[in-house]
Amino acid sequence: MRIKEYKIEVIYMRRYDLNSGLNVLTESIKEQADSKKGMLKVSFAGGSASGKSTGVKEIMERLRTLGFVVELISADGYSFGGKYATENGISFDDPEYINVKTIRADINQLDGGKDIFRKKYDFGDEPFYESEEIISPPDILLIEGLFVLRDDLRDLADIKVFFDIGLHGWILRRTFRDTARTGMMPADILSYCTETVEPKYRQWVLNTMQFADIVIENEYNPEIEAKNSGRHEVQLKYKSSLNEEELIHELLKLGGDRLAVVRQIDTYYNPRDRNLRETGESMRIRNEDLRIIWTYKGPKNKDNLLSVRSKYEFEISRDFMKKFLDLYGEEIKIIKKIRTMFLLGSLVITVDNVVRIENGIEEDLGIFLEFRTNTKTTDTKILIMKIENILNNIGLESARAENRSYVEI
Repeated sequence: MRIKEYKIEVIYMRRYDLNSGLNVLTESIKEQADSKKGMLKVSFAGGSASGKSTGVKEIMERLRTLGFVVELISADGYSFGGKYATENGISFDDPEYINVKTIRADINQLDGGKDIFRKKYDFGDEPFYESEEIISPPDILLIEGLFVLRDDLRDLADIKVFFDIGLHGWILRRTFRDTARTGMMPADILSYCTETVEPKYRQWVLNTMQFADIVIENEYNPEIEAKNSGRHEVQLKYKSSLNEEELIHELLKLGGDRLAVVRQIDTYYNPRDRNLRETGESMRIRNEDLRIIWTYKGPKNKDNLLSVRSKYEFEISRDFMKKFLDLYGEEIKIIKKIRTMFLLGSLVITVDNVVRIENGIEEDLGIFLEFRTNTKTTDTKILIMKIENILNNIGLESARAENRSYVEI
């Protein structure tokens, strides 16, 4: 179990990782519910995509298994709606977007032993409405939302919980989630998160962590969550003993179709809250002719020769790039390439002339031959046989595979 004590304005918080935090919280709720007369109220706050909703559901299941009658109220169900937000110049991430008066009235009514009707919001222009679903006073009421630990709601809670997540993980989790849920363009989601959600979080939500009895660090787990990108790449590269001109000539002889020649400048960054080298992830901004491409890659598989990893990328504007990098972290390395791309059968093959720049020092890494496919049903043995056949035909039969990415070399 990992426990830390943090001091903010003379108030102490207990911090736990996810599993330990849920265990401690379950025991704390059980103890207080057993001794309290009337309804026990537990409030869950935290930033967007911090795992509040998932954590609340887990706690609810645990408590019901213990025999408690548990109900959940989400502050999102009391939203004023998009039309109200537009007319009042606020966003969905401002506390004024939530009808605090009605939330308080409902919770107090339940606390007084009276039924309420569940409030629902359809995430549109219209405000919340009163559904036909009746909520009767439970043993334990869970209250979840961005703003439930602010001054106008905090006093209602017997136990106060805050879900915390670092910037890197929050950006990825929110982008993956909203791309699937809303159908928005990834660049638009990331732009909104950077320009609105994150500043509003710091303005309205982050400071309420100091009032929590328990803080649960629900960090992004790249080994599991990178797969939520929904995309992946399969590649294998070799350092060549042939020069660039010779390699290109041999691929043309084999019938390869030359697709393009591009200059790429890949700048890799480390977030301020974690070391991506340790987690096996990478975050880069690629300049390719007139395009700027944001790319995240999850950890590589550890099972076979091929490099298989989750990948997520999309184009961004130069203005947004600057805003994102000001927020995200620091540059760690630059990889410059002249890349000649071929299509040979089902394989995309690139001839890469690679230079690394680190701490202002430029170093020639050499010429590489890279094979890649994004076919999900790739048979590893067949793919490697195809690659080895190509290597034999161009005179690189003794070449050894390079398992490191260019940024790792």
